[in-house]
Amino acid sequence: GVATFCRVTSAFASQEVALPVAAEEGFAGLQGSAKDNEVIGDFVLDMPMDEEDLGEITREELLRVDNEGRCIITDHGHFVLFNIYGPSIGEDDEERIRFKLLFYKILQKRWEFLLALGKRVFVVGDLNIAPSSIDRCDASPGFEKQMFREWLRSMLREHGGPFFDAFRSKHPER
Repeated sequence: GVATFCRVTSAFASQEVALPVAAEEGFAGLQGSAKDNEVIGDFVLDMPMDEEDLGEITREELLRVDNEGRCIITDHGHFVLFNIYGPSIGEDDEERIRFKLLFYKILQKRWEFLLALGKRVFVVGDLNIAPSSIDRCDASPGFEKQMFREWLRSMLREHGGPFFDAFRSKHPER
């Protein structure tokens, strides 16, 4: 599972920049907020989920997957933070590959939805995807052609996506 710790100087200070105004457990938006969908101010994390977003996945399957505790989303007013522990998979585990594809497909839809609303979106944690061979000591030939790596790189600005890799921008050779 994941946890997000937000340190504030005073529990009653309303001017704290990092103080969350809404929180949600899970990645699919099916579990509701930390306060039973209570909205604080004008901040809402809800995203309409269409049946076509789910493809052949049922809501029950998605809720089961969401219960793995792999994502906490907090809205801090100035930005929305996705703290993620991405699924790890074996090469031949078709069910987990399907799950990982769904996991990132739904997350991408949520990111795009929030970005379209003008929100700043930060994604942190362990995605369990090494985007490039520089990120692995044992990268094999064809390493960068793996579908999850290609997807992650497509999300980065240098490949036309909306995000940038803060670590790589500061440490291009590491």
